[in-house]
Amino acid sequence: MDESDPCFGNTWELAGMPIKASYCNAWYTACFQDKFCGGADGNFFSCAELFSPSEQDDDDDNTLPSWAIVLIVVLALLFLAGACLFGHTIRREIKGDPLFKPLTQQTNPMEASSERGGGL
Repeated sequence: MDESDPCFGNTWELAGMPIKASYCNAWYTACFQDKFCGGADGNFFSCAELFSPSEQDDDDDNTLPSWAIVLIVVLALLFLAGACLFGHTIRREIKGDPLFKPLTQQTNPMEASSERGGGL
């Protein structure tokens, strides 16, 4: 560090200025995860000298987690199976052989009981 530098010793720094604690706390809360670059000299503008692309974080990528991809694939397969079943049902209805047929009901209850060997 060069003592002849006019910024040596943080002469630009404000000291004793009244600032509300809530303002400082809010500022800290908003920025506490930010990664500020500064060398040993504390100069923010020296970042270009220190930065290398291999040091970038992978936290900011826009990829989906693996469980989300699996969920999307499973839901797509379920939708495809439902569409196939719906198409098969419609095709059988058009052919005249419905998949879901009404139950056959006997019209006369007396005939049904005489066929079983019983009577009233």
